[in-house]
Amino acid sequence: LEVASGSQTHWAGEHFAVYAGDAGGVDGTPERVYADGRNYFYYPQQGWGGGRQMAMLDFNGDGRDDLYQMLMYTTQNQTTYSGQVVGYLNFGTADGSYFQGNAVAQGLSSSFYGLPGEFWTSQSGGFDFNGDGYDDLFQQGFHYRGGYDILDANVVFGNAAGTLLQAGAQPATATQGFLVSDVLSLGTTSSTGKFETLRGGDFNGDGYDDLLLRSYGSTTLSLLWGQAFNTATSYGPDTFAPGSIRGMSIYGLNGLANLADVQLADVNADGYDDVVVVSGGADPAIEIVFGGESSNQPLDVRLPSEASRTMTIKSPTALQGLFLGDLDSDGVADVIALDGNDVHHVVTGANLASGAEVGTATADTLVGSGAEDHLVGGLGNDTLVGGGGSDVLYGGGHNDRLVVTDDGFRKVDGGAGTDTLAFTGTALDLTAMGRGRLASIERLDLTGNGAQRLVMSAQDVQGLTEAPGAMTVLGDAADSLRLAGQWTRLGDADGDGLVDYVSGDGNVTVQVSADVAVSSQIGGGNWLLIGSSGRDTLIGNSGSDTLFGNAGDDLLIGALADSDLVSVDNDTLIGGTGADTLIGGKGDDVFMFSRGDGEDVIDNRGRGLDADKLAFGPGVSADQLWFSRAGDDLRVSIIGTEDSVSIYKWYISPDDHVATIQVANGDTLSHTNIDALTQAMASFGAVPSGEFLAPSEKEAWDAVIAPCWQPNGAA
Repeated sequence: LEVASGSQTHWAGEHFAVYAGDAGGVDGTPERVYADGRNYFYYPQQGWGGGRQMAMLDFNGDGRDDLYQMLMYTTQNQTTYSGQVVGYLNFGTADGSYFQGNAVAQGLSSSFYGLPGEFWTSQSGGFDFNGDGYDDLFQQGFHYRGGYDILDANVVFGNAAGTLLQAGAQPATATQGFLVSDVLSLGTTSSTGKFETLRGGDFNGDGYDDLLLRSYGSTTLSLLWGQAFNTATSYGPDTFAPGSIRGMSIYGLNGLANLADVQLADVNADGYDDVVVVSGGADPAIEIVFGGESSNQPLDVRLPSEASRTMTIKSPTALQGLFLGDLDSDGVADVIALDGNDVHHVVTGANLASGAEVGTATADTLVGSGAEDHLVGGLGNDTLVGGGGSDVLYGGGHNDRLVVTDDGFRKVDGGAGTDTLAFTGTALDLTAMGRGRLASIERLDLTGNGAQRLVMSAQDVQGLTEAPGAMTVLGDAADSLRLAGQWTRLGDADGDGLVDYVSGDGNVTVQVSADVAVSSQIGGGNWLLIGSSGRDTLIGNSGSDTLFGNAGDDLLIGALADSDLVSVDNDTLIGGTGADTLIGGKGDDVFMFSRGDGEDVIDNRGRGLDADKLAFGPGVSADQLWFSRAGDDLRVSIIGTEDSVSIYKWYISPDDHVATIQVANGDTLSHTNIDALTQAMASFGAVPSGEFLAPSEKEAWDAVIAPCWQPNGAA
């Protein structure tokens, strides 16, 4: 979806949406078609109501923008105030079919009934109050109560199911969202206690979007701090009282008396979103309150002590609109204010970023110090190197490389283009980081800096990259990646050295260098752990895990739990090439061994109660295995190769046995027959030198092994 708009008046108007598509539209009969083939559909005026507002956001986290729209319906004229307002959430689709004609094609609805029923939303997308990677929706509804128009606003947390709440309703649980109520106490002097403004942005720079509120007619702005775990279903005026840990208020902005608009963005490149107010009236201006770490005390911009936190830019004409965005693609948000004469007044962010080092329109390399640095690449393929500390790195346009040494940075934003975050530290866990701290990154590079560990989820990718649902992770044999949530390994289908992993919902694809050790869930609590080409230690958990060591001398541990009180399921351990050690732990484990895997050791850790199995791969038959005793261990060799697998302490205790050995055709050998088979083979002397026995040897050989092996399918 490219554009969505609703009417700016309560009494009349229409909605329209524009999206890129063929001239045939989503149902072959678009309402209107632009000359370049883009279609747009609209909802005409309904009675005296018509459309109110629209918003675009990825509410269900599938990487596509969803369309939220508010429609007002009535069968009476405005003097009777009879009617309702319904909000629709239409989920985005691959073909852009948000709706067909005037009928909602798909999605959910949320309604608020009142006299008159009405509600607003004030921002499209990008608002993530709880930092879970889903865009959250704020909505409001008002009605008469005690002689006043009362409007309650709620925030509905985005979720995979796309579940909405009634506008102005209090959620049943804090995990669904929250209600902000009793708005008459939020600094308003008007008899109409309703919100006029809701906005989102990270004012205090903690990585979670905060909610900015203003009651109708109020000269106060209030901020509710975003947080990872919402703790309440309702917030009242005490939330913004002095010293509150949940929010704060801003006083003294002249423009609030004749407010045209207010929004948040980082316009001075310090990593904090700033509050920008534009106003009309007799003294129009652009007023900026710069964000920063908050003491949770009220901020009165009229005080001399707060002079550094504010800036006022006078306007010759009354302002009516505001847009904050990177107009010149230099990496810093610009302020674009619109007056009634269709004149745009632009204040570039680069001119406000006095504390930042800003690059040029060509390729720059900007290197920070060990202290806090603000680096802005500008245009060109830039390299920005943070030196540690609470750094802010903004790439700007083109394909940039941004380097951080740890996870202590305040904000990193690649901007437009295909941008790479190079991490040179030890561990980077995106699942534990406020998602607002990292944005517009399409590649994560762990190479060449020792052993780096990266943890991320599908929702991290959705909130991080400009390319919907796509991320590339580069690294070498020392590096590891843990994919939180459920994933499927597709392999390297195109032979480019990158292995594809797809999230459980199918919306995210991560391409990973083949050398990087990867662990991911393969369903429920079950994990797939894949080692690198180096020496890996792979440890499963309590699920039915698959551990694949890949190349190198690896240690594979099915589960660390030894207590019988801990439930540990059945694991599959695959050493791969190299001298690997495979430890099954509790559960009925399968140890896989194939030609070319080298010399592996199975340590069954006294788990005689389990039905463990040693399974040989393709091309290995019963008559190609040689059993021998090596000290206290049982060694099983593939005749004619250097490949063997030893079962540690086999001759110390039966509890160290595997229950069965299975070859490629499914024939099995019980552990109770192995000692007799080993003794019989010892009578032949040395291991036969060829893969296959001579005819004179095979007859005697078959007579030894046939009674011990159980054919596949035999009872």
